[in-house]
Amino acid sequence: MIAEVTARKHHRIYSWSIYRNSSIENIMMHGVGINDDFSGSLIEGMCVHPSLMRITLAHDDLGSIGCQAFGKVLEHAKSKLKDLNLQFCKLDNEGIQKLCHEQLLGNGTSMLKRLNLRFNKEIDTVGWQALSNVIQHPNSKLTTLAISDSNLVDTGAKLLGIALSGSSVKALNLSYNFSIFSDVWPTVLNQLSQASIEYLNLNNNTIDDDSLDTLANIGTFKSLGIGRNNVITPSGWQSFFSSLQSRGTKLVRLDIGSIGISDESTVALGSLISNMPTLKNTEYE
Repeated sequence: MIAEVTARKHHRIYSWSIYRNSSIENIMMHGVGINDDFSGSLIEGMCVHPSLMRITLAHDDLGSIGCQAFGKVLEHAKSKLKDLNLQFCKLDNEGIQKLCHEQLLGNGTSMLKRLNLRFNKEIDTVGWQALSNVIQHPNSKLTTLAISDSNLVDTGAKLLGIALSGSSVKALNLSYNFSIFSDVWPTVLNQLSQASIEYLNLNNNTIDDDSLDTLANIGTFKSLGIGRNNVITPSGWQSFFSSLQSRGTKLVRLDIGSIGISDESTVALGSLISNMPTLKNTEYE
């Protein structure tokens, strides 16, 4: 049984109700406000919950206290939490350091597999380093990571690329990170080639032809989003499609979005689609 709850007031009553209802698996909170009072009851109600696996807190100002509370939930030995969605929560360096401190995984108790940090634009290199420490920890169980639209700069992207090499992460969303320069993407993608990424979203970035060459050499993808990267030339697309076909890439989903391609690259795309029997979904505008 999955119970979805939206909380707007009466924090203590709400948290205690969650604690008493052992069937709740999924909690959704929008604009709640994680203050001192709520963070204390949050820990009490969620740390030892026998079924709670997913928490979504969106469009909120999750400060240091709230992050510390979630960190305690994650590291508790009896926590079953596997999915944490903190998009649009105004996370900063202090907050993410409290949430993602390395001790969180040091005892191997955290069950967290999916982490969504979309649209948290106040994190810089210090915060990304804290997250990288968790990703590359040998006890990490993370399989899905979303860092889209987060002002991820060159240094942060490289830190994450290194951390993801050899990590347990299989699905990665790096869309809408325009602050990463084109000449940095080949380095990051080279780092990802040493990982086992199967689902990669790179839509709406500054990826260019050189980055596409690097991307074509990664053979682990099942799903790839590479649309709306307007720096890529028609010849770059042609080379990319031809390389994917020659390598025998086994994509299930390909999203190339809205792109400008030539007749030659269209032919190469058609040949790729015709000769990729694994392909189930393709998106092209």
